[in-house]
Amino acid sequence: MSEHIFIIRVWHEHRDLGHTQSVLRSVIQHVPSKKKSLLSEFNSILEFAMPYLQDTVDPIQFRNKQIDINSSHRQLLNASQGNR
Repeated sequence: MSEHIFIIRVWHEHRDLGHTQSVLRSVIQHVPSKKKSLLSEFNSILEFAMPYLQDTVDPIQFRNKQIDINSSHRQLLNASQGNR
């Protein structure tokens, strides 16, 4: 069994000088290969990770897990906007 390590970074970028508008940005990195990808949405995590995991995880079982990552993304975004 091989092990894959991924780092996911999430941060806010302000769109204006008054810091009233911000956008949530994220990037994923596969540590052993050092390959990175900007994430347009959190479901892109699976798209990036699957080529590395397909030899170690049953892809059908992995995809059938109903993980609503976008829901978690919205909760994170809403919580961070409330903490200005």
